[in-house]
Amino acid sequence: MHRSSTNWSLNDDIIGEVLCRLPGKRLVSCKRVSKTWKSLISSPSILRAHFERSQHPSAIFVEQYDRGNFSLTFVNLDKKNTIKSLYFLPQEVDLVGSSNGLLCCTSSCNRFLYICNPLSEEWVAIILRPERSTVTNTNIGFAFYPFGSSLLNPNPCFKLVCLHRTKLGNNYNNDPNNYVYSFWVYTSETGEWRRSKDVCPRGNFRIRKNNVIFVRNRFHWLTGEHHIITFDVETELSSVIKLPGRVMQLNDLDMGRGGICLGASSGFLHYVCSHPSEIRVWELKDYGEISDEWVLKYNLNLNIDLVMEIKERFGLGCHVLEKFDELVKVEDETVANYLFSSLAYSEEVVFMKVDTVVFSYDFRSRELKERYYLVQFHGVPLTDPTVIPYTICLAAAGVLKEIKNGKEIVNSSTEQEPKRRKYI
Repeated sequence: MHRSSTNWSLNDDIIGEVLCRLPGKRLVSCKRVSKTWKSLISSPSILRAHFERSQHPSAIFVEQYDRGNFSLTFVNLDKKNTIKSLYFLPQEVDLVGSSNGLLCCTSSCNRFLYICNPLSEEWVAIILRPERSTVTNTNIGFAFYPFGSSLLNPNPCFKLVCLHRTKLGNNYNNDPNNYVYSFWVYTSETGEWRRSKDVCPRGNFRIRKNNVIFVRNRFHWLTGEHHIITFDVETELSSVIKLPGRVMQLNDLDMGRGGICLGASSGFLHYVCSHPSEIRVWELKDYGEISDEWVLKYNLNLNIDLVMEIKERFGLGCHVLEKFDELVKVEDETVANYLFSSLAYSEEVVFMKVDTVVFSYDFRSRELKERYYLVQFHGVPLTDPTVIPYTICLAAAGVLKEIKNGKEIVNSSTEQEPKRRKYI
């Protein structure tokens, strides 16, 4: 007895509705069931439906670097196992950011950018072409469009934007008016770097490492001067946005530590700040022509909500409690809290370092989870680890193979590989 095509279509619709609700890794396993399932899961409708439902991070990359020691670990948030990662790349790399299943890294010599899929181990290398002679600070934004950047460009592509802080003439006194910020744009569609015509208003901003957020078609760079530099990839116009709340005291050493960070949730930019006794989360509701609309979304009391729970459940050390007791006595809210150091924020979840452990706290469920024990190097670390949230995206599978190699995309294996950094 044969089933009608209508029944087959109905069954496919039901199966598709179930499949798009599964976690990314489980859905990858389902491809092995049969050719029919593989074809169904690879269909554009399933890929898009799964993408829209799966914005929550499924893993984090934790990068530690201190006094020549280096550790890079992939931490699966669904399981307790961790994996040493990115060994398939031909050179040692530093993390830049992630976007919809792809990861962006830079080689230690800053000559190449690597765009890779850590699950399939596919990668492409891009030569950094922007002029470097007058650049004193560079920070890179990365965005991957699994379903195209617009209706006119429906094919998967990615974009990169390099923010360049350039000194104009002699600037021995660090005159803020003698620094200008320009933007270099790269798209996988053209395979070329070009300099944008727009220049950001002059200033003397210190760009914080590994905290570039892409949301609403804009890149956002967090600075140490209580401002954000933004760049719209469609209009190619930049702006400077003032952060909400108190201006935090951040010296040059603090630029390599947590305490403040940017993140994204439900398509909105978020700003997280660790104060002496609480963690505050602000949401940018709208970009205003005169002023921007920030709203205080969460106010997490550390003493009530976290400290005792960490002590009882995870055995927080007495030395940390003593330091916290002293810190909460500080009435100056401009002092950053590095005992509960905010490192990353994604979809209502903050990742923070407490002593030698990375925790996650979900503001919706009020659930605290222990995620990763940091590698212990010799001596007290001078910087906090970099935490990059990563979301599995099925639509990213095979994309890097399909992107045609342009003049700027190279096979870095033809280059002389530098000596690998020692991984711990």
